Amino acid sequence: MIRTFLFLLVVVATLGAAEPAKLAGKYEGQVDGKTIRIELRDDGSLSLQPNIDEATVVKGSWKSDRNELKLRVSDPDGGEHVVHLRLQGVDLLLLKHVKPGGDEKSFEPPQFKSAKPVGKDMVGVFRGEVEGKKIELELMEEGKCKVSIDDGEKEERRPGSWTIKNATVSLEIKAKEGAAKIRLHLSDGGLSLMELTMPDGNQKIFQVRFGKQP
Repeated sequence: MIRTFLFLLVVVATLGAAEPAKLAGKYEGQVDGKTIRIELRDDGSLSLQPNIDEATVVKGSWKSDRNELKLRVSDPDGGEHVVHLRLQGVDLLLLKHVKPGGDEKSFEPPQFKSAKPVGKDMVGVFRGEVEGKKIELELMEEGKCKVSIDDGEKEERRPGSWTIKNATVSLEIKAKEGAAKIRLHLSDGGLSLMELTMPDGNQKIFQVRFGKQP
C-alpha cells in the first residue's frame, strides 16, 4: 500500500511559476480517484500526501529551471523517484514519473490547482506593445485598474476593473462608446493578451506578452 501511495504521489506533482519563491505553496490534484496534496517550500524541500484522506506523508526535494520542475522523493526501500512537471499558468502539470530502476511512465497531464491566493500577486504594472502602440496595464488592489495607450503622438488613460479566475485575468475598461473587455492569460511571471472585445461586440485576438515591471 505504501508503494502504491508513493507512486500515486509522485505521479501527480506539477509545477507553478518561474521563481522558487513564487512556486512555493500548496497544490492539489486527483489521480485514480485519490486527491493528492503537495507542498513546495522556499528552501527546496517538499511534502507529499498521496491521499488527503489518510495520514501518510513522504518528504523530498525539488528544483525549478524556468518553466520546468523536478521533484525527488525516496520510498521506504531507499529508492529514488523523480517527477517531471511543467508550469501551466499558476497551476502545475504532471509530465513524467521515473522509477528507481530507470523505468519511465508518461502521463496525460492532470492539472494541480494552486491553493494559494494569486490575486495579490497580480497587483502591479504590466507593459507590452500592440499594433505599434505602447500599452501599460496597472492592476490595483480591490479590483481596480488603469490602462494607458501611447501611440507616439498622444497618451490616453482609461479606468476599469479586473478579476482573476484560475490563470485568466479579465479586465473591463470604460470607454465613451461603452465598456471594452480584455482577457489575458497568466504566463511565466507576466500576462499574454488573448482576446479584446470592443464595445460594439467586435473581437480581436492577439499574441502579445505583457511583462510585469519591478
